[in-house]
Amino acid sequence: MALLTCPKCGNKVSDKASKCPKCGYPIAGILSQIKDEEEGRKAGDVEATHPHEEKEAQKVQSIPSAAKEQSVASENEKPGGHTGKIAALCAAAALIVAAIVFFLVGGKKGGNAPAENVSVENTVASNSVASEEKGVKKLSTSKTSDPILISLIENMVYVDGGTFTMGAEGNQVSGAENDEYPAHKVIVSPFYMAKFPVMQKEFEAVMGYNPSLNKAPSNPVENVDWNDCQAFVEKLSEKTGLGFTLPTEAEWEYAARGGKLSRGYRYSGSDNIDEVAWIDSNSGKATHAVGTKKANELGLYDMSGNVWEWCLDGYDSYGAHRALSTEGDAPVIDPMGRNESDKIGRGGSCLNPASFSRVANRDHDGVGKKYGNLGFRVAIRVGF
Repeated sequence: MALLTCPKCGNKVSDKASKCPKCGYPIAGILSQIKDEEEGRKAGDVEATHPHEEKEAQKVQSIPSAAKEQSVASENEKPGGHTGKIAALCAAAALIVAAIVFFLVGGKKGGNAPAENVSVENTVASNSVASEEKGVKKLSTSKTSDPILISLIENMVYVDGGTFTMGAEGNQVSGAENDEYPAHKVIVSPFYMAKFPVMQKEFEAVMGYNPSLNKAPSNPVENVDWNDCQAFVEKLSEKTGLGFTLPTEAEWEYAARGGKLSRGYRYSGSDNIDEVAWIDSNSGKATHAVGTKKANELGLYDMSGNVWEWCLDGYDSYGAHRALSTEGDAPVIDPMGRNESDKIGRGGSCLNPASFSRVANRDHDGVGKKYGNLGFRVAIRVGF
């Protein structure tokens, strides 16, 4: 008996079972997925379907599988078909067994795209299960009937609080700027973070207009200043009955790093910038629809690249952060920059090089500044 990983919920399931006992996902579906992964691996590289995308997950892997099935069907129709059917069934069984062995021994770590995607989904699923076990309040959509706003609420991701090192250290040092030092310990309370930057259709649904220069409904809204963001979260809170806000800089960096699920990537979700971000070298110097790159460990998209994102607090030195601690080098709890006229921007953009999309990189602008590569995402504090 071998144990398989359910791609829907992450539960370990016997290959003898007919379905996952936890979520009901059919085991036949798991075996079929493993078979497709093995065939896709043997088939070699196939050109990516997206013109700007380089990651392995976008490769077409269904073609080799379909060709294999057609070949087996043709063999069964030949004269002496009974022998052909037996041979085909034996070959198929051997392939499935070999695929199971490959999957259990190391398929997930071998760069096989579907297995990697399952791993990301399982990680995000475990984050959701953890939030339910902690009794976290489920966000209500009952105050609005607007499908755009309902979708926005349903795409708020729970981020469990924790301690992390904020600033430049390790793989963040290369390309770091002076204001990223000193690296220091920070404690962040739990909160919800939007899965995507605020989209143009969402901004228009709340505010009644679209200020963006590169107009497309699912692209991030841009050309907004910090005060515009404040007006948006205030109206959004009124329409939904929820306490929306901008994330603080500490919340933003903690979430970009993957929170408690962090794997220590240089960019949000990967060490390979092209997997996770639209930057100057791959974007055509324009914003793109949100969620078209890979998510980070928490299931958040576009935390690196596409548009810079306004944060709630003002721009202060990290020395000022540390001064908030009452016990010397003790972690600072939920720090907030106190500068009222100069606010933080994070994440880099489609017009900037990769180093600006590092999770520790900082930017700042006056509250009235607007640019075609500057947007925002929303957050909700737990216990709002």
